[in-house]
Amino acid sequence: MTRKKTMIHCMHVFLLLGGLLLHSCSGETQLDGESEIPDGKDPARQEILLNINNKLVLHKTDTRTIATAGENAISTLDVYVFGSPTEDGTYTFQERFAYRENSDDLPADAKELVLNAGATDNVTTGLLSLHRGLFVKFYCIANDTQPVKADGDEVVADDFTPITFTAGSSTMERAGSPTEADFIQYHTRLLDTDVLNVPLAMAGAQTLPLDLTDASISTRQQVNFKLTRLAARFDVVNKADESRFTIESISMLNARRAAGYFPIVACGAYPAADTDLMTTADKPFTGDNANIGTQTGAFYCYPSLQEDGGALLLKGRYKVNETETKEVSYRIPFRQQGVDGQETYLDINNNHRYTIGITEADDLRLEFTLRVADWTDDGSIDDYEPDNDPGEITVTIPDAYQDRSTATLDPDRNVYTVSMSLDAGSSFDMTVGSASPGIKIVYAGGPSAQSNNWLTCTKNVPTGLASSSSYTFKVTDGYSKLFPRATVRVYDVLSGTENILYVDAVSVPQPLATTQPNKAPNGESDNPNSFDAGSATVTLYRITGSSADVSFVCPDEMVLVGKPGWMDVSEPVRNGTKYTYTLTLNDRGVELTTTTAAGTRASVAETTDNTVIFANSKNATTLRIPITIELKDAPMTLNFAALGGSNNSYTEPSGDVPGKITMSVANGNTCLVPAVSMDGVEVVFDFGGNTEWLTSTVTTTDTSAGSKQQNVKFQLVSDKLAGAKDVTVTLKNKIGGADRKFTISPNVGSLSFSGNSSWGVDVLNTSGKTMTLYKVASGNSEKMKITVNSWGGSKVESSNTGIVKVSGSAEQSVDAAVYQLVATGTGTATLTFANRVDPTKNVTYNVTVQGFSAPTLNSSSVVLKSVPRNEGSSNLSATVTVTSPVGGYEVSSGTDNSIASYSMSGNNCTVKAVKQGNTSMTFRNKLDNSKTKTYSISVTGILYEGMAVWKYNGYYIAPVNAVSSVPWSSNLNNSYCANKKGGSSWYVPSRLEFRAIIGGNDNPDESVWREFKDKGVFGNEYYWTRDVVNNGNDNMAYILYVLQEGTIILGTKDKSYKGWVRCIANKI
Repeated sequence: MTRKKTMIHCMHVFLLLGGLLLHSCSGETQLDGESEIPDGKDPARQEILLNINNKLVLHKTDTRTIATAGENAISTLDVYVFGSPTEDGTYTFQERFAYRENSDDLPADAKELVLNAGATDNVTTGLLSLHRGLFVKFYCIANDTQPVKADGDEVVADDFTPITFTAGSSTMERAGSPTEADFIQYHTRLLDTDVLNVPLAMAGAQTLPLDLTDASISTRQQVNFKLTRLAARFDVVNKADESRFTIESISMLNARRAAGYFPIVACGAYPAADTDLMTTADKPFTGDNANIGTQTGAFYCYPSLQEDGGALLLKGRYKVNETETKEVSYRIPFRQQGVDGQETYLDINNNHRYTIGITEADDLRLEFTLRVADWTDDGSIDDYEPDNDPGEITVTIPDAYQDRSTATLDPDRNVYTVSMSLDAGSSFDMTVGSASPGIKIVYAGGPSAQSNNWLTCTKNVPTGLASSSSYTFKVTDGYSKLFPRATVRVYDVLSGTENILYVDAVSVPQPLATTQPNKAPNGESDNPNSFDAGSATVTLYRITGSSADVSFVCPDEMVLVGKPGWMDVSEPVRNGTKYTYTLTLNDRGVELTTTTAAGTRASVAETTDNTVIFANSKNATTLRIPITIELKDAPMTLNFAALGGSNNSYTEPSGDVPGKITMSVANGNTCLVPAVSMDGVEVVFDFGGNTEWLTSTVTTTDTSAGSKQQNVKFQLVSDKLAGAKDVTVTLKNKIGGADRKFTISPNVGSLSFSGNSSWGVDVLNTSGKTMTLYKVASGNSEKMKITVNSWGGSKVESSNTGIVKVSGSAEQSVDAAVYQLVATGTGTATLTFANRVDPTKNVTYNVTVQGFSAPTLNSSSVVLKSVPRNEGSSNLSATVTVTSPVGGYEVSSGTDNSIASYSMSGNNCTVKAVKQGNTSMTFRNKLDNSKTKTYSISVTGILYEGMAVWKYNGYYIAPVNAVSSVPWSSNLNNSYCANKKGGSSWYVPSRLEFRAIIGGNDNPDESVWREFKDKGVFGNEYYWTRDVVNNGNDNMAYILYVLQEGTIILGTKDKSYKGWVRCIANKI
């Protein structure tokens, strides 16, 4: 048998985490003969023996101890291990071990933890195998598998990611999740009206890091800790035959809905919000001793604070007489009465048992006693009677402080209240009739106030064998924070009794957490002001009427010692020892030049520009409390850098002149000013009695705590732009902070013009500011359109509408307005175009309206004369030159083309004679038909198709052949001569007429031939007559031979011969 060698390193650590007392112990054990790494063990892991120092029940048994089997029962236990490479580093989730009463319920992400009874019934053990390489901490939760995160979400398996290690080593590769800091904020699920029952949730922790970084150590280490219940227990002592009250059910008013695990504290806000508290369902009052003695575990609840105003509600039947009962309910408040007659509510602490003793009842009230004791695992339930007295406490004030500190005993409750001087060296002694009581100091104000540990308790060394204990209390050295009331709880574990001692710091008024009005002074915005009782600081925002309420506890009369001029302080509202003042900022723009001098709660604070000083009237010189006023701006930030829209600009303020936005009044233009403020802005316009040409919309783009981002959009009111003037804009800070003022000035720009004449003759001279318009002789002319470009619209005015006016509206709101001009007369006038918004911005045009004129000719008439060719020269055509007027010209009526023809080439008109007679043609202005000019034409003499003719022997001879190479026909005349123009009737000559033309001889001499030949009257051709030969030969006709040899012969020719035809006419 090998000899065991044991090395024990034990630490008893009392870790106070907001009221949670944890017992922890660590150690290591090595057995002789064991190898460094036992066979079958994972070398990367270290075995840890977990010792739970509670009298736990893994299987139900009968018991008569203080803690019942159900209250000690463990159905589930989860051990969460957190690791860190360094002792003081960030710890993250490493792994989880779990025990389940039914192993089938074991979570998939946890390693099984087997719990075993230890050497005694006060110890339960389990073996953990942890990965080496890190420092580790342990957190345990029993009987609760549904934790809730700080944000209210239920914890799920995915919320846990284990630490990963580099393969084959003990080096952490990646941290786990969650961190220790996040994990310890977990709490139980929120109850609705549920009633707590066994098994009860418990929690415990080993927060002293355990070193597993040395891989060479193979010894099994131990971790010892104790689980603590999250709930408080209520036992009820009632003998119905004596109290005449039979309890049927119990419920709780203003119960906290949940509790934190690490530390075990009431869950929710302080002071509690409505959603933090609940009224539980009725729990039937049953049990072996119900209504006949002490019924243990009658009710359980989570911890609650004295400010919650919690109470039990007992419902049942009251025995009126032997034959009659009635339904009754009694409210059992958790409060005690102090020496000043004021009742104070008690904290309901976890792992404590509260025994309610019913002494007497009637149909209206219930008399009871309330006793508080630790809820331990050991000891027996005594036959508690409600009128038993607890043990004695004696308080002694040293002689040197008898006149400054007092100790008052409330004989009815056997409770001392010490009013302790805070002068240097002040102390008092307390003697307790118990050799080893438990001492716990709790400070008023809830969990956040426990850091105000101004009172130090020191146990005095006993002399000889003592049955009592002595303690000295003094002010903690160097303490300079708040002095809340201290409640000293003195409890005897063996007897289960508890006495209470109240200690008040003499009479420096103590600030209290003070609820502020929900709304700011404007009645709409959320109130940003606050009072931090811990630092005695009022935070006021620079808003109109800014105020904050401050409350104090002071057993004596409070007085106001001093304040800055920019603060108003109301008369206090007093409720017992509670004083509430309202501090109001009366000068929003005050400038602070100094700061608060350093000081403590009990020292004399120097009155400065930002301190309000209150004091206890008993000694207003030394018992002072300075309240620091911290002023914060409630700013409004405007961004004029990017105004958007078109042609907008901003000018910074200068001196007393506010900033100015110059805003274009172009149609549809807008201007955007982003604003950031605490609770938004409102827009106020001051148009000074002028037209209200501007409107606005405010759009919220983002909202966060204490900040609202908005866009203020300014828009034109088109139908009210006329006469727009500068407008003063005030952006009002809704919450009451400083407003911002600036000016918005309408920017009309400049006027520009363009014109369009539909008939192309009107002239717009934009550089010379002149217009030339034309008018028809009868009626008005509406041909010229003027486009006026002017932001915000324009209007036009004529100096003489008898000369020029505007068709339709003379005022338009569009930026590019088109005006139709009407020429109503001739002469000169002016047109003045003005901006509709600012008529001083105008341009005047000089307008000349003219009438149209007729075309001009270089000649008004012509005579075209035809003279026989053999008698002289002819004038058969003429050209007239036309000068075009404004508007151009056209021929409105041409010549009689049977007399004369005409043709145009540019501005030249050529007329040609056709036959004798008279005709004319008319030219007119294209744009005014009434403006005309006539050209007269007279044609004289005989013409043949517009040509001069020959004249011989009384006959006119055509200058050219009518046709050539045609056989004779009786229709020669009709076919070739009858239709010829020239002022006479042309026809085919007869034989005799040809004889007359050639001198009356059928064969004249050569001189005749020479005359005709030299002048070109006839060519060497044969000319048909219209006569046939009447000699019985129908095939022959007469013909005139003009031969080349100088001979002219009038003879005959076969009709089939193709000869020429020359037309003649009789002389006129």
